Amino acid sequence: MRTVKFLVFLIVMLVISCSKEETETALTDINGGQISHYQLVTVDFGSNTLPNDTYTGTFNNEPITLSKIEENKLLFYVKETTPLGQTQLIIPSLNNTKVTYEVVEATLTQSPAATLQPLIDFQAQYGATLSNVEEDAPFLQNHNAFTQYFANLSDEDRIKAAKFYKTNKAVFDAVYNTNYDNVQGRNANDTQADFDFQLYRSLILRHKLAVVVTVIAGTLAATPPYEPIETSISTAVALAGIYKASNFHKQIIDDVFRVVQIKLDDTFGSNNRTANTTNATLSLTDNQAKTLPFAVNARSFTNADGNVQKEFVQTYFTAKNKLNTFINKLNTAIDWLNNNIFLSSLSTINTIDVPNDAALDLFEANTQLMQNFTFSVNHPNLSLETATLSSTGQLNLKVKVTGNPTVSSISSTLNYTYNDDFSSFSGSFPIEVNEVSACESVTDIDGNVYESVTIGTQCWMKSNLNVSRYRNGDIIPQVTDPAVWSQLTTGAWCYYENNTANGTIYGKLYNWYAITDPRGLAPEGWHIPLNNEWDILSNYLGGDNIAGGKLKATTSWNSPNTGATNSSGFSALAGGRRGWSGDFNEINYGADFANSDYIWYRSLSYNTSNFGFVINNNRLGLYVRCVKD
Repeated sequence: MRTVKFLVFLIVMLVISCSKEETETALTDINGGQISHYQLVTVDFGSNTLPNDTYTGTFNNEPITLSKIEENKLLFYVKETTPLGQTQLIIPSLNNTKVTYEVVEATLTQSPAATLQPLIDFQAQYGATLSNVEEDAPFLQNHNAFTQYFANLSDEDRIKAAKFYKTNKAVFDAVYNTNYDNVQGRNANDTQADFDFQLYRSLILRHKLAVVVTVIAGTLAATPPYEPIETSISTAVALAGIYKASNFHKQIIDDVFRVVQIKLDDTFGSNNRTANTTNATLSLTDNQAKTLPFAVNARSFTNADGNVQKEFVQTYFTAKNKLNTFINKLNTAIDWLNNNIFLSSLSTINTIDVPNDAALDLFEANTQLMQNFTFSVNHPNLSLETATLSSTGQLNLKVKVTGNPTVSSISSTLNYTYNDDFSSFSGSFPIEVNEVSACESVTDIDGNVYESVTIGTQCWMKSNLNVSRYRNGDIIPQVTDPAVWSQLTTGAWCYYENNTANGTIYGKLYNWYAITDPRGLAPEGWHIPLNNEWDILSNYLGGDNIAGGKLKATTSWNSPNTGATNSSGFSALAGGRRGWSGDFNEINYGADFANSDYIWYRSLSYNTSNFGFVINNNRLGLYVRCVKD
């Protein structure tokens, strides 16, 4: 918390202190030391929190209003009419606090013009930052009005303004020249990334500091009774502070994100389930690592976040609310100035708004996010071995089966918690952990070996069938001529574009007659899937709307290869098809797989995550994936 301590130190140094006795928590019969006319004096109540925004008291037996500038500090103003010498401040509602001060005259050591010149220069520098954009308009209008007002002060008023500025110079100058770059959040070694929590913390602390110095400098302007010179100077300075604070606010709304959802593969965690989200089961194999796309949904602040019990979230909303309260008070002073000094040339200032809603943005996980996650599994026969972030921003996940379970597949949940300075939530994903032996490689009658993959309760080939004989050994004819292919009423196969090299990559294309031939295409113990078996696969992966992305390989497909993760291990390649007339199309754009019970096929495409089905023609050439009996 070194930076927070620095922030507190900086704020204290910016406030003019009466004396060392002001830091005492029990302010009874205390000697407050020497103060002067025109001075903004702080009264520090130490560790005591002050519940009210203003308090009434007496100073030199005259009624006085004290304004809260921090949780434990009040501020009051010493008017030029206050008698010199010993004077007592009494605040009855705060345990009859009594502080005795020695009031002295405010003096100038140089001419009024020279004394005021730093303030004039600061105002000019501030004015140079304003532009003609709509949101700057009231600040620019007011700046021009105050510049003209200060230039036309009478000699008498200029002396008064110079004394007021000199006496409170540290407070006013802080609004203009505070170095906010020195204010940083914790973990100064954090690196820049999509989520930069150091930046987030810094912006919020800078916003808070800007509000604090603005309220201190402008409290007199926001507290009646108003005085022409003092109220004008305090208002002009306060407007410069509001402008800085509002710019930090804009940066916070634009750049600070709260994490609200976790996404593995194409599935969001159960803590954020919606009507449009299907919680598909993550399929894992015992003690085998699986890499899953890992991302989070995050959004900027909304009004509802004011109830979030997080340190930096509360810091921001407390400062924002304090600034809005101050702006409303300052607008009352602006109205008074318009009626008494400026004749309606000043513009009131809008309060700071926080949106009611914010769009969700998807971010790939990074190291800053990952260090805020904790993963676990809750099952007596499962142990979480690995849950780490890969160099490519994916989650390396490995779960091991322990003990002696009586089933070959264990259903459970992958649980997670997330906690950072701005967000915290927990949830889970359904998982299924299968034995390693649940799926084995298979060899067809031609000697081709196919690796397999467990997806849910099913065992699928990881590549397309490439056999040239039926299971009984009979030859399946290869037909290359398109005219012949278009007239076939018996089984046949071909390579895409009749190119053997394509067969090595994609396997063979078969017509409906070969697919349904009773002699069988599939190896012993395997079969061409029925339509409902495709449904089981699709539903396990979250449904037809998203299953396609999980089935598609991440290579061979043309861009954008929408949703492709191959998280299922199915590894579908974009091998295209042969049309009923014998033509070839869709390579690199699509992949089509046969059913064995209906004349339609399952389809994947490069520009969607869907896993669709299309009415077939019995002469269409399709790829075949087999599923274990």
